[in-house]
Amino acid sequence: MSAREIVALLLDVLPLPISLGSVPELCRDVSVALARPYAEFQAAVSAGRVANVDETGRKANLPARWKQAGQRRW
Repeated sequence: MSAREIVALLLDVLPLPISLGSVPELCRDVSVALARPYAEFQAAVSAGRVANVDETGRKANLPARWKQAGQRRW
């Protein structure tokens, strides 16, 4: 998403007025906050014995959207 799209989304959904210039800093903050949980998740998935992946296409009067899901069984 572009920074402008993020501003519009936050304003429409939350509604949270945010300046265009603050989006890159917030993206960095979120990346830092999610780095450790993501690494833990990645390690847990990699340690699993069985991997399953599903990629399902969906189109309903919109451009094609894809949903991807992964699962590991221990």
